Amino acid sequence: MVDLGHSWRRETLSIFDIVVTDDFDQGGGASGFNFDGVIDADLPQVVSGASRAALIFSGTGLADVAVAAAVFERALERNIGTVLPL
Repeated sequence: MVDLGHSWRRETLSIFDIVVTDDFDQGGGASGFNFDGVIDADLPQVVSGASRAALIFSGTGLADVAVAAAVFERALERNIGTVLPL
């Protein structure tokens, strides 16, 4: 998710097994996130195997597009997700 998680309803974020940010140092830790829980890791610390994870991202718009493209491609490769109408 982008915009420090403000694009999500705060009360729904508890469904995730882990919550990850792009970079603790760049993002100032959990400061400003729309999230009351614990940020479990940043991207350099992420390991595979989590069944569900939320990425609360504080980066620039260009970085948001790059992450979205990577997530979309991975979902297509795995044949998962839901394509929404334009």
